[in-house]
Amino acid sequence: MKYFLIIMVLITFSCKEEKKEFVQPDILIEGAEFDLTQLSFKEDVLKLVSKSLDTINNDYTIKNYENASYPTKEEIKNISNHKGITYLDEKRYYFQSLELDSIAQFLGLHTNSIEIETDSNLKIQTCWATAKVFDTLTLNSVLHKMYIKYGKTIWMQEYEDELGLQKVVHASTDENGKVVHEIKYKEYDIDYESYLYQYKINSSDDYHQWNLKDRILQIKISDGNESTIDLSSGETESKKYYKIEFLNITKKEYDLVKNKLISTSTTNNYPMRIVKPYYIKELDFYTNFSKYYIEESEDGIKVYNFNK
Repeated sequence: MKYFLIIMVLITFSCKEEKKEFVQPDILIEGAEFDLTQLSFKEDVLKLVSKSLDTINNDYTIKNYENASYPTKEEIKNISNHKGITYLDEKRYYFQSLELDSIAQFLGLHTNSIEIETDSNLKIQTCWATAKVFDTLTLNSVLHKMYIKYGKTIWMQEYEDELGLQKVVHASTDENGKVVHEIKYKEYDIDYESYLYQYKINSSDDYHQWNLKDRILQIKISDGNESTIDLSSGETESKKYYKIEFLNITKKEYDLVKNKLISTSTTNNYPMRIVKPYYIKELDFYTNFSKYYIEESEDGIKVYNFNK
């Protein structure tokens, strides 16, 4: 009887230890841990931010969200006076959450705020958040999970396409003693994942992008130093951190932005930037101007091809 009770206690304890299956929350609150990688873009945005909308630093409310339109009239006015900046003609809304502990997460990294852009019908088009880590082990773990989950980045795929297949010649001897050469083609054995760990901070390659069927994912990495003061000793300690920006945008919106940039850049013969509350590194035509530059004409005019 004694052993039976022990077994029953162990079974009960193990059942309590079982993890509950994660259910994506439909309302953002403290500790919600909304998974940005599971974003469906079909969420009800007003319900989603109903308890966390930052109405302190923004001039809007759930009932009066018209002031969330983006860009604002003032921004449009400033854009019209700037040669190298454009914006989408289609109306957009921009919502920002309050700072709440673990309101969202991506690949195990918790973030305390989330930002969302919708179209004129309040359909989510883009969602993004930022997390901070203090060691490369955690950062590498996130990048590893991205590689395992989504495969090669766009840069890796482009490089692989340019590289083509490796020609391999196999030599063998047939039954008559004659040397026979057999040609086969195979992919190059390249450790693509290792490239993810070369952060290349403060360079044009400080980001990774995955083009999926219905969305584009971007991770951008930067670093900094955080200072803390020991109140008892008065000593200041500086600690290095890595900031990871995770962006999830529909392919439809990404293409809309890209086509707008191609159109306005071609019209102005100048690499343009677009005003958005988030930043798509791949679509910064101004920073990436060398990618589109062809030559300089005899009269000193730079010639570009923005359809590359």
